[in-house]
Amino acid sequence: MPVIYLIRHGQASFGKEDYDQLSEPGWEQSRILGRALQNQSLGFPRAICGTMRRHVETAEATLGELGLAKEWHTDTGFNEYNHSELLAVDWPLATDRAALTQWLAQQEHPRKVFQARFEQALRPLADRRRRLQRKLARLS
Repeated sequence: MPVIYLIRHGQASFGKEDYDQLSEPGWEQSRILGRALQNQSLGFPRAICGTMRRHVETAEATLGELGLAKEWHTDTGFNEYNHSELLAVDWPLATDRAALTQWLAQQEHPRKVFQARFEQALRPLADRRRRLQRKLARLS
């Protein structure tokens, strides 16, 4: 029976100028994943990944550890949406990368603070989606 593994990319370079690349822990996570998958009966695997740099680097490291050719198909459907635009709706600081990086560096827990801001930015979108779904359901 065919098996599908959905694998998220390794840790990106949070707070760096080029976020869309694996950090050193992200490269190691991807290599560890490849070693762990060696114990699976993968048959004839077909790798598909997004087109973002961290997606490609994860595929490269994982397939390399598996001893497989570093060949994959790409699909932009796995790429992320523009988080900066979403954040900027009610957090203008998010549009200024340098200022945002400086502000995050001053926070005791920058990842937690960023995550909380991101969730806050997504809430109105999720609420609008639910309202639209209810309206469409009433029209059906």
